[in-house]
Amino acid sequence: MGVYKVRVATGNFLLAGTFSSISITLVGTHEESDKKPLDNWGKDFNPGAVEEFKLCCRRWLGDIVLVRLHKEPYSFYPTDNWYCSFVEVVSPHGQTYRFPCYQWVEGYRTLELREGKGQTVCDDADCPLLLEQRQAELTHRRESYGWKDYAPGLPRCLAVENVIELDCNAMYSFTKSTNFLLRGGNAEVELWLKGFLSCTNSWAKLEDINKKGNIFLADYKILEGVPANTINGYQQYIAAPLCLLHLQPSGELVPIAIQAFVDLPPVEVVEKFSAKKFPIGRHRLGHAKIFGINSDKILFKNLGKG
Repeated sequence: MGVYKVRVATGNFLLAGTFSSISITLVGTHEESDKKPLDNWGKDFNPGAVEEFKLCCRRWLGDIVLVRLHKEPYSFYPTDNWYCSFVEVVSPHGQTYRFPCYQWVEGYRTLELREGKGQTVCDDADCPLLLEQRQAELTHRRESYGWKDYAPGLPRCLAVENVIELDCNAMYSFTKSTNFLLRGGNAEVELWLKGFLSCTNSWAKLEDINKKGNIFLADYKILEGVPANTINGYQQYIAAPLCLLHLQPSGELVPIAIQAFVDLPPVEVVEKFSAKKFPIGRHRLGHAKIFGINSDKILFKNLGKG
């Protein structure tokens, strides 16, 4: 008969503990232990706790390759979720096996954990139990996480209707979700205090805003058709964009809309441009062209006078 020491760690954050009954089965290369309840005096599996249990086995199990955690109902307590960090097993000969978990165990189920050695499929070829566990985990993940077409032409999204339907391990933690809600509430109150949410004024037409003199249109049509240079064998392109600007109360002139081309250019031309760089670059280029033309006119006039 051998005595195995089992240490079970629970996550160190809010609502990580459980009131459910937790049992364990040790699976070795030679034998498999009976299902043993993990129960010490008092409340077990509190948040942040690392508890030690002793398991007596009548036969030598060999090297421990798997542990099974069984989460079952206890007394009148309702169903809850438990966050297990890791399970550590010390054999009668003093050898330590560590089984990382770091996931939520939802409802009542049996969770199989393998030792944290980072083995590949080829490494598991000599142990059918590990191959079965790997295949079962892959099947479970395929069933838990899937994709669906939200609308034709749009990127695919998770096959769930609501965030609540997600697995606990794919959701934000309770503390982070609460933080998001509090921050969103603070932002809403701030907007309300500034008068945005309670504002009764409306401006449905662009002309209403334009009357205040806050809307400006920058038209670089003068650059349309201007030949561009060829740099290092690559043909350059010049756009003639339209830029709609709004003058804010702070004095900043902020772009509202940018139309890079009046007529739709070839696809390879569009790929070479960045819309945000159009107004600045075209403004400088337009200024340079106009300044150059004016300089030429002045030069010719002076030459004519001479």
